[in-house]
Amino acid sequence: MTKVSDIVSFLDENFPLNTALSFDNVGLLVGDKNKEVKRIFITLDLNNSSLAKVIGGNYDLVISHHPLIFGGINSVLVDNPTGFIITELIKNDVSYAAFHTNLDYCDEYSNNVLANKIFGEKTSLLSLPKEKVFCGVICDFDESSLSAIMSQVKENLNSSGCISINDINSKVSRAFVQGGSFDEDVIPSLLENNVNLVISGEIKHHICLLLESYGIATIIAGHNATERVYLPALKKLINDKYEDMDIFVDFGNESFV
Repeated sequence: MTKVSDIVSFLDENFPLNTALSFDNVGLLVGDKNKEVKRIFITLDLNNSSLAKVIGGNYDLVISHHPLIFGGINSVLVDNPTGFIITELIKNDVSYAAFHTNLDYCDEYSNNVLANKIFGEKTSLLSLPKEKVFCGVICDFDESSLSAIMSQVKENLNSSGCISINDINSKVSRAFVQGGSFDEDVIPSLLENNVNLVISGEIKHHICLLLESYGIATIIAGHNATERVYLPALKKLINDKYEDMDIFVDFGNESFV
């Protein structure tokens, strides 16, 4: 019998909880560690929409990337969105765990996956020292216009679009790829490694301007689009260990117009 604690311990081995950033909240957050697990629901975010699928599908364990319980809560009340979801999980005997920045830290299951999705499985990737760059990888590619890479990002991530403040005719050939939100602390490492493009889910406007002043173009591809690609890799990791586990990956409700 596979228990919740077995799954969480296995994922802790691959994404150690102690590698999560100090502000984060990861690991088993709701439920019974001794509960038997036959069906797992994987999602970026546990919200009302995904909760309905979880309850309707009789799942035993939910694993999300972004923690539902984040920044601390003082009460669990059904008229509060987070409290309602926690209450419904407990009422329906569903356990819940999150693996966030500790998964981001492991490039093999996060940024490598994203870079390969954008540039192809044979792309050569360079991981920078973790004491300098918490997450993110560098990849080289044949020199292309920024416009061409933006089209490639949109198509390969099945995204509704991406944004750049730069001249779309400018040439780029070495990208730093980081899912989620761009961390400006990595800029010195980008300059040291002659990066001329950053692709991330979110980049603050003033940081885009700063990077532009250094000759580095930016592509903002969307937080959801850059991180949902992690989910199938997480599913495969668990199924390689627990072959008979029934796992569903939920990609959310992003609208395309």
